[in-house]
Amino acid sequence: MNNTLTQDLLKELLAYDGETGVFTWKLNKVRAREGSIAGTKNQGGYIMIGINGKQYGAHRMAWIYENGCLPECIDHIDHDESNNRIKNLRNVTCAENSRNQELRNTNSSGFLGVTWVKRDKRWSVRINFNGKRINIGGFKKLEEAILARKNAEKEYGYHKNHGKTLIHKPT
Repeated sequence: MNNTLTQDLLKELLAYDGETGVFTWKLNKVRAREGSIAGTKNQGGYIMIGINGKQYGAHRMAWIYENGCLPECIDHIDHDESNNRIKNLRNVTCAENSRNQELRNTNSSGFLGVTWVKRDKRWSVRINFNGKRINIGGFKKLEEAILARKNAEKEYGYHKNHGKTLIHKPT
């Protein structure tokens, strides 16, 4: 059996609502009834749907369903891994996807790439680009460090949502 996921196969098995981002089954299956919502959320927050014994990310399936091609990497613009509305998804390179990350809860400055260096009594600003860490500089004032980081993000093509917390996720 061919395990290639195609637009035709998806449309045969599932209905996709691009406004809600929800897939529903078109056929009765062993564990699902026609019209029931397809998929379950994994530990990473992604909706996964099983077809022919293989699990697929609903965000990738949505892209194939709407566009007919398998994307290299899909970015959830709003950082919500379970929001598979087509307007929330964009086909990007993996490098571009890494330039739209949510602010981590372990961040102490409130801004990605800005850290306090106790020894130097300065804010250090860094950014990653093409696999390299670039040192932007050290700043006495947090506001200067933030501005330098924002300017670097523009220069290196980071998404406008990078470093923002856009959704509330349960902990």
